[in-house]
Amino acid sequence: MRFKKDRNDGFGFRAGLGNSFILDENITTIPLGVNYVFGKRKHGLLAGINGTVGVFKRLRPGAFNRKAGDFLPSLELGYRFRPLKKGFAFQTTFNPLFNTANGTMPLFFGLGLGYAWK
Repeated sequence: MRFKKDRNDGFGFRAGLGNSFILDENITTIPLGVNYVFGKRKHGLLAGINGTVGVFKRLRPGAFNRKAGDFLPSLELGYRFRPLKKGFAFQTTFNPLFNTANGTMPLFFGLGLGYAWK
């Protein structure tokens, strides 16, 4: 979402809530981030900084040993298409993730499809 509702460019933010069950643990994620869109019309370059807090709950003893509240910072760089009025919206991003728990940096790619109401 943009901080200025009447603009397709400029500063914006993202927030969410996710949950999944992987093997023997329940993982709840809370992603937060700020970004900037360069480009005043339908097409834009998206650049941002994100952070995700992961809350892990073991479903049985002896499951993975992770701390509740692990923080995973990531970057975001991509292309964003958003119509000037209503219509189909699209975005694709490159997201390197910095895993502070074990020092790795996996590379992820994102794809977003949706409908814009304006």
